[in-house]
Amino acid sequence: MRRSGSGLTRCGVAGPSGSGLDRVTLRGDKKRCLSIHIPRGDAASARYLAREIFEYECYATQGLEVTKGDTVVDVGANIGLFSIWASDLGARVLAFEPQQDAYQALVKNCGGRDVVARRVAIGRDPGEALITSYRGASGWGTLKPSKRSVMDDVAEHAAARPLPSLVELLLPRWARRQVGRLAAMVLLSRESTSVCRVATLSAELAELLGEGDRVKLLKIDVERGELDVLRGIHDFSRIDSVVAEVHDDEGGGVAEFVSVLESNGLRPREPSQSKELLGTSLFTVFATRDN
Repeated sequence: MRRSGSGLTRCGVAGPSGSGLDRVTLRGDKKRCLSIHIPRGDAASARYLAREIFEYECYATQGLEVTKGDTVVDVGANIGLFSIWASDLGARVLAFEPQQDAYQALVKNCGGRDVVARRVAIGRDPGEALITSYRGASGWGTLKPSKRSVMDDVAEHAAARPLPSLVELLLPRWARRQVGRLAAMVLLSRESTSVCRVATLSAELAELLGEGDRVKLLKIDVERGELDVLRGIHDFSRIDSVVAEVHDDEGGGVAEFVSVLESNGLRPREPSQSKELLGTSLFTVFATRDN
């Protein structure tokens, strides 16, 4: 993918911006600033996502060209940072997010862009489902909650994240794991549940795209629901590439996800992990369709 040159760093939080929302300002290269809306208390989660997308350019290192006029689908859009990134490349974005506050932030953040936002969860079967959300960690919102999985992953992330040598000496990896686990326990205690609408991706694409329109890139980040997203796709042939965060909590999740892609004509690369996610159950899977 083309690099955006917008590695972002935090430069301030500017109080409430509306019902259930705050605003945080991120500053990037070339004097570019991005002032975004976030669910109340979600600044740490927003900074993490911005660091992944804009600073580490996790989607820009996969070798895919997204160009003006392409259609990109963002399943699990959260507050819209990936949608902003794809929109900056000139793509038309279809963004799906079921959590109320995250969806409100998504709509505000993508206002004026070529982004169509829908408040719906994408899954295997249409209907309704119970979604679990966490105040201060909207990125963990899921139809398939697993506190053990979250605590284990946050603990390993805390241990793997690079720190100044003096800090690493004073706070060894085992201690950082414990700190990460405790932080996760606090955030997980702030859970709430609500009913959300569920639709298949094929049904949504049939409504939003023309019959011959193609999807250049499908991005999936749905916290253990990624296989259900694939199982709800009945027209894989219109999708050129997929990039997804895939959970391998019990082992086999990544292999099954890759198998579904392969059986539908996509060629996955070797699943990978960033340095900050080594030891966690989180893998990035990227697949393309041979021309």
